[in-house]
Amino acid sequence: HTLKLNFVVDNAERLPRRGASVEAVERCETVCDLDRHMVVPYHGFDDIFHYYREMGASCEGKLGRVAVPLLHLSACDDPITSVDSFAHALPMAASNPNLFFNLTAHGGHVGWPQGWLPSLYKWSWMSEHALSFLNDAMERR
Repeated sequence: HTLKLNFVVDNAERLPRRGASVEAVERCETVCDLDRHMVVPYHGFDDIFHYYREMGASCEGKLGRVAVPLLHLSACDDPITSVDSFAHALPMAASNPNLFFNLTAHGGHVGWPQGWLPSLYKWSWMSEHALSFLNDAMERR
């Protein structure tokens, strides 16, 4: 909701010039609605299927062709991206030594809150995890 409001407010004049309707974006209730009414026209995709096909990592074998270490970090309790959506990618990870999927039980959507006051730590767990992965990948080069 906040992302939608901030984007619409900041881009109210630009949206119509890029093919998106401010009114349609304001009525969006789901991520798919936002993709359909804002992302697709704003970035010039033909339709939502064209957008998902072009931007999806697993479409057309993109994951199978990854040639450098790639970490996918996700939480099973993510309210936006279902862990079930990664089921098709796990066999690719097993056959490509550059793919690393790290699924945690908790963490939400880009969260992994820590401690009594999570706002103090921001995204430190995710950042430290990614940095550790990057350092390890660089050492193995």
